[in-house]
Amino acid sequence: MHGHNNLRVCRACRFITWASGVTAPNQYLILTDQALQLSPRTIVVGLYLGNDLYDAYRLTYRNDAFADMRLASPPDELRQDTILKRSDAFWNEEKNFHNNYGRDSVRGLNIWLREHSAIGRLLNRARLWPGASDIDFEIDRDWARAYSDHGLVCEDENIRTVFTAAYRLTGLDLDDPRVAEGLRITKIVLMRIRQKVDGRANLVVLMIPTKELVYADLMSNQGVANATYARDVEMERKSRDDLMSWFHDNGIESIDALPQMQSAIARRQQLYPSTTESHPNTSGYGVIAGVVNDAFRALPR
Repeated sequence: MHGHNNLRVCRACRFITWASGVTAPNQYLILTDQALQLSPRTIVVGLYLGNDLYDAYRLTYRNDAFADMRLASPPDELRQDTILKRSDAFWNEEKNFHNNYGRDSVRGLNIWLREHSAIGRLLNRARLWPGASDIDFEIDRDWARAYSDHGLVCEDENIRTVFTAAYRLTGLDLDDPRVAEGLRITKIVLMRIRQKVDGRANLVVLMIPTKELVYADLMSNQGVANATYARDVEMERKSRDDLMSWFHDNGIESIDALPQMQSAIARRQQLYPSTTESHPNTSGYGVIAGVVNDAFRALPR
């Protein structure tokens, strides 16, 4: 699934943090060895449930380097990855809608030129093109309306955004045995990381929520939802609760960015782009960094 990986090193404070996306949690074992060579006091592992559980499953069953994490006798359904095809279909549906928006109609030609010509993009960025300035939001909103079971829109003017609910659910649905297996594998990975760092550094797991979960209370209060979005939220909460309980039982420190991000949304602070983009904007990352900083100050030195 689509995402990215970030590695950050603070040499003054001697802590290392990384958050996942394309890089599956399994590969953090390798990064842990590299991180320990820098003698950090703390290693912060960012866990993003939007795709990490699926990525853990996928890498384990595709790469023999992680074969020891597989079930001894896995059922046939785990040998066949049906998630990638579905997630790519939802991803391509939204991107193709956006890229082709307005191409075949006179009404949409103005929008298409703004999006797909150099002069149009330049004038739009400079706010010199007549009409709405946030054209990407308008296009993504129209996609969500056209595919009402696949997307959802928050139209609150100060924090408006678009959710790719069906795409996100492919990596969250614990009723899919592949996602459930990814949850099991993720626990194995985190336990092995803990064993590696034991006595050498503090280990903290940072829980990074999806955009869908951050907005969940607001959307509920406004009475805006569909079955797919509701299931996104249900599945993420279920896996979070499972992991939080497991962290407690196994003595693994964790910190949660969700409460502070939900509070910021309630104050109408825009933490994400207005489009279908799922990564936070600068303000969103700032909230997450503040959560890490507060937790870091409380750790033993």
